[in-house]
Amino acid sequence: MPIGVAVSGAQSIGLFAADADAMIAVQPERDLVDRFDAATSKRVPKIGQQPICWDPDKDEAVRRAHEQFRWFAGGWKVNAELPGPSGFAAATQFVRPEDVAASIS
Repeated sequence: MPIGVAVSGAQSIGLFAADADAMIAVQPERDLVDRFDAATSKRVPKIGQQPICWDPDKDEAVRRAHEQFRWFAGGWKVNAELPGPSGFAAATQFVRPEDVAASIS
């Protein structure tokens, strides 16, 4: 089964690129692709991740987006430093559904 690896910088690339069948990134940064390609001897697909939430009912879509993507408001650099679920809960406790809806399609 193919393995896609989400990367955000040198550490994640260094740890996982050699074993990956695909690279996944949330930022369209050329440097990530260049570093990833340099860390592996094979060319693999590059996948851009974009959070999207759809539902026939807009309020339900916003509720679900808040439930699943409220981390989005803090940005990757903040989330990468969180020590675990309790840190995540504390960091996102004041993120409102409308905050998430403003940044996720």
